[in-house]
Amino acid sequence: MLLLPVLLMGCKKGTEEPEAVKLAVEPNSIISPSMGADYTLTLTAPEAWTATCADSWVKVTPSSGNAGTMEISVKIAADKTSTEANSKIVFKSGDQTVEVPVKRLAKDPARLMVVSETEIQTPKDGGIYSIKVESNIKWQISSNASWAKIEGQATKRDNAIISVTVDPATTPEETVATLTISPLEGNGVEKQTVTITRGSTEATSLSVDQKSFDVSALGTQGGTRTVNVTSNAKWKAYVVWPANEWISLVTSEGTNDGSFKFRVEAATTKEPTVGIIKVEEKRSDNYKPVKVEIRINREGKADAVLDVTPIEINAPYQGGDFPITIKSNYGWTATTVSASLLSLSTTDRSGNGTPGSGDATLIVTVKPTTSANEKTGSVFITSKESGEKVTISIRRYGKPVITPHAFSVSAKKKVYFSPGNLQYQPSTGIWRFAEQQYHFVGAFSTGNVYNENTNRLCGNENKAKDYDGWIDLYGFGTGGDPLLISNDGMQFTTFTDWGINPISNGGNTANQWRTLTAAEWDYLLNDRIEPMKATSLRGLATVNGVPGCIFLPDDWVFSSDYPFTANTQYADPNSTDLLHPKYLDTYTKNNYTLDMWNKFEEKGAIFLPAAGGYSYYYSNASIPPISPFGIEKGGYYWSSTRTETLGRGLFFGKDIVNTWGKIQIYDHDLYYGLSVRLVQDVN
Repeated sequence: MLLLPVLLMGCKKGTEEPEAVKLAVEPNSIISPSMGADYTLTLTAPEAWTATCADSWVKVTPSSGNAGTMEISVKIAADKTSTEANSKIVFKSGDQTVEVPVKRLAKDPARLMVVSETEIQTPKDGGIYSIKVESNIKWQISSNASWAKIEGQATKRDNAIISVTVDPATTPEETVATLTISPLEGNGVEKQTVTITRGSTEATSLSVDQKSFDVSALGTQGGTRTVNVTSNAKWKAYVVWPANEWISLVTSEGTNDGSFKFRVEAATTKEPTVGIIKVEEKRSDNYKPVKVEIRINREGKADAVLDVTPIEINAPYQGGDFPITIKSNYGWTATTVSASLLSLSTTDRSGNGTPGSGDATLIVTVKPTTSANEKTGSVFITSKESGEKVTISIRRYGKPVITPHAFSVSAKKKVYFSPGNLQYQPSTGIWRFAEQQYHFVGAFSTGNVYNENTNRLCGNENKAKDYDGWIDLYGFGTGGDPLLISNDGMQFTTFTDWGINPISNGGNTANQWRTLTAAEWDYLLNDRIEPMKATSLRGLATVNGVPGCIFLPDDWVFSSDYPFTANTQYADPNSTDLLHPKYLDTYTKNNYTLDMWNKFEEKGAIFLPAAGGYSYYYSNASIPPISPFGIEKGGYYWSSTRTETLGRGLFFGKDIVNTWGKIQIYDHDLYYGLSVRLVQDVN
């Protein structure tokens, strides 16, 4: 009955009508230049359609069709009136209409102008000269002298630079040629003329060894270019405006044969630039001096390139020097946070000079540490040109810490315990040991481990791939999949040791740690050295306000300076009195302040906090899948051993009263979430 409305809703949803197709045209407007152009529109129509336009200068092909999506060609005729025109194309499909506005821009007034010198004086040896024409129409250039030759096609359209070759003089007279630039279209446009006067064989001789230079966007910074001049007179060189803003002359005058030098500054825009240097005869009379032009072609400024490798450094606790390769065609700066973690070999690269001068190898020196905690920092490489920033992430792992005293786990094997319970951060995949032995995550309301990113208490009920806090309760054998949650015990029958993973503050190398077997836990509890000795080396306790269980190392020497009451574990098997004194071991028998615990820890004592655990509920939808139970239930620690359907592990607690005592080996469902404390074999 409860499901019936849901089923009805599902049926109703399946009969919803699909959304109707709308008449649409893309793009939704056309702006054409005056000379006309062709355009393509994409039409989507729900049914048969038509396209109409009232103006003949707009032609639509096809003008009708069936439903669907298709491409429509629109041809705009050239402007013949020199005025702006507006129209529209109307698309109809059924009862839907879409209008596409069409605008044809007005034709610019025709123009034709010579913007370079219109009177050119050449030496008797002739040369190659440039004439610059600005126009928006078709035009042609002609010469009335065979010795002044037009190079390339004589007919041009729009702006152009014309090269004219002047042959050497063969007669003693000065000769004059007229170049005529005539419009081929456009009403009222006047023709232009350029006069070339060539000196006689007795005239001034002036020539240069190079009339064109191609330079990079970085110019000639750090050096100069030299131009050799051949002449029989005095001469001077100068830069034609506006190129004098980026071309400067180092030397500029001479007599007869000589030379001068110039420098080009770096480009500041991405557009290529052309500049002119002129060399001309120095005269004291009114006769027009002989001139030679030199073209300087400078490339446009290149886009900034910044490539940094690697962008992640994982350093051991000993630190070290790590080279960073930087490829850049401009300068860059290096900045850092966490100066206590690292230093840089340089923080600035000017990038001036030849291309690629921003290339460098930056040495990041990571400082060593004696702390067990890992530390992170960043180095930022920023392009001086574009402001692009590349971040290099630095991680220095903590120093591996193991207890300095050994614990027997069999007659022939001893181990060192890890310095805390195993923790995992899902969002980064980082494993670590708890920073203190009494730290644990447990349930959200019971743990004492914080998420450093938000300063909020972590909790195992938050298990998820993107969780940026820490968890420390795991299903049996989930070293390969710590987030595995299931009520199916068969999902946990393959044991993967958690110690296969690199642990950030435990050496950060795979397979350095392992999980004890159930037999090894049992030997540690009951048979270490000798039975009575073993039981005297463990007991329930409270450390810095956290309840748990203490294990003392094999070489522990009892002293009044280190008061400790062991958990006997033994009881009268025939007694039915649940209040028998031997059952009343509690966490308060050994209650240590932090200062006292630090002394115990220095002598090798191990503390396992009563972190509780979690069970997987699946019979009641109102209960979350993960339901951690608190520390009042005690401490639960996995071994690597299982039976057919159960996993074995260490248990201790004050509310489980039976003939096995308070600290024992206990069986749990494989899908329970329990704590993990790893060990390292003593070689």
